[in-house]
Amino acid sequence: MSTTTKPEGLLADEAPIWELDELRQLIAGGQERGYLTIEQVTACLEEVDVTKEQVRELHSHLEEQGIEHCAVKRVQFDESALALV
Repeated sequence: MSTTTKPEGLLADEAPIWELDELRQLIAGGQERGYLTIEQVTACLEEVDVTKEQVRELHSHLEEQGIEHCAVKRVQFDESALALV
């Protein structure tokens, strides 16, 4: 359950963008990993019709949730590989 309040720019009957079914899985994955790539967000946004304001709202929501967004996919570093050097 999100503690984020509805942005003031939304109409009374308009749900926040992060509540769209298409974005819930994306946000849940970002919460689990702590980050999303720009490619992941872009691919998801291509599936829905959004305004510039909604993109800004999503960006703010991701920041409030502690979800970083980065330009490239993060790579897990295996410290045991250093032992081979």
